[in-house]
Amino acid sequence: MSDIIRAAEHLIVIARDTVPARADNLNSTNTQTEALQGWGQRVWTLPEVILSKGDYVTIATKLDQGSRISKIRLAEMAWPDAGCSRQLVEHFDNLPLSRLELVSVAMKCLDNRQLQCKYKGDRSYALMGLLRVRPRIDTTDSSFQAFAR
Repeated sequence: MSDIIRAAEHLIVIARDTVPARADNLNSTNTQTEALQGWGQRVWTLPEVILSKGDYVTIATKLDQGSRISKIRLAEMAWPDAGCSRQLVEHFDNLPLSRLELVSVAMKCLDNRQLQCKYKGDRSYALMGLLRVRPRIDTTDSSFQAFAR
């Protein structure tokens, strides 16, 4: 997945309403920020944005509207751990962290996100994508075993 994202010319984030309209207010919709926060709760959104080319992504919260936003601004709007997320964005843009700092900050960020695990080591596999490591997936690995590999 990380190779595909790195090769893409541009990233488009489609963040739709995360909460259904209430019965007492059928016309209510989430704001752009609320939609992005719902989208940003998932683990895989982090590598998608961070590894994409350029400093900007296009966001669309309504089908007929799209706007460009900087990755740093997106980190502040969409992710609850904006400080750590911003460090990762800046690392991949122009302010590199040491290898140890990168692993530490990335793990903090990934731990703050929801994951519907297919395998127990999925968080570690997301981390490996950020580190440009291409491990063989072992479906019997625990999260720690995948991380240690």
